Amino acid sequence: TFDLLTLANGVTAVMGEAELDVGHYTQLRLIIDSAEVIVDGESHDLTVPSSTVKFVSGFDISDGGTTDLVVDFDASRSVHQTGGKIAKYMLKPTIRVIEAEATGSITGIVANPADAPIAYAIADMDTVTSSAVDMETGEFILAYLGALEYEVVIENDLGLSYSDPAVTVVAGQATDLGTVSLE
Repeated sequence: TFDLLTLANGVTAVMGEAELDVGHYTQLRLIIDSAEVIVDGESHDLTVPSSTVKFVSGFDISDGGTTDLVVDFDASRSVHQTGGKIAKYMLKPTIRVIEAEATGSITGIVANPADAPIAYAIADMDTVTSSAVDMETGEFILAYLGALEYEVVIENDLGLSYSDPAVTVVAGQATDLGTVSLE
């Protein structure tokens, strides 16, 4: 059992371990026995079509090595409300699978972190990952990003924002934006 919302800002949990034959793998499947979503303090069943989530990112297993895969679940893009008067919820997962050693991160501190700011890493017009900014410390981390150039956008509930159109991520390193202000 995993509370996926506690696995944010670079926090991870081990889902499992297995010995696999050397070779290239094209997909993993995760079987989900049951799922729930909490909305306004109330628990609702979360429908998972076919009770299976497929990860179709390829990866390689080499002889004598260990491959750590990070499964990054984007809750805000994956849970959808359906139904009429009685709310029902369905999982249409938005998930990235990436080899941990090929990733870096973007970190920073928001100087004015009130009003629920969210930080986004965007590549090629697509939000790759997002993270809530800690409303007390202002700290955030956009973790497990492939080595690319990203646009970083931070927005709060009042419409204040910050944007940097060209933040480079290097595998194995954290790119620190320092302290930024929402305007």
